[in-house]
Amino acid sequence: MGHDINKEQLTAFLDGELPSVEREAVEAHLVSCPECSAYLERVKKASSDFRQFGADKLPARLLATALALAADKKRAEDSHPALKLVLVLTAALALVLAGGLMAKHFLPGLFSQIQGMISGASAHLGQ
Repeated sequence: MGHDINKEQLTAFLDGELPSVEREAVEAHLVSCPECSAYLERVKKASSDFRQFGADKLPARLLATALALAADKKRAEDSHPALKLVLVLTAALALVLAGGLMAKHFLPGLFSQIQGMISGASAHLGQ
């Protein structure tokens, strides 16, 4: 499409998302442009086919089974709140320990500096 109207505008026109001035410009363009009119018709058909495809109903038995499985999973998750708390606390502790080990490995001078500061402060307080 080598003109003033692009595919995004045509799609927005189809969805009713254009301001009135832009909508009127697209309408006027569609009257004189068979290429854009054909594109818009293809998009309308694809949209209609897509909506129709999604309209098929699930078989009742399949839907009931899926809902029952989801409910069973939810009950199983809700039945162990203490376990969830233990797992969260364990993960938090592991992160803290891993962070400390990484800091000690990658910043070895930092711990010596902190130890020196503490020793200096305690010596100053002891005078």
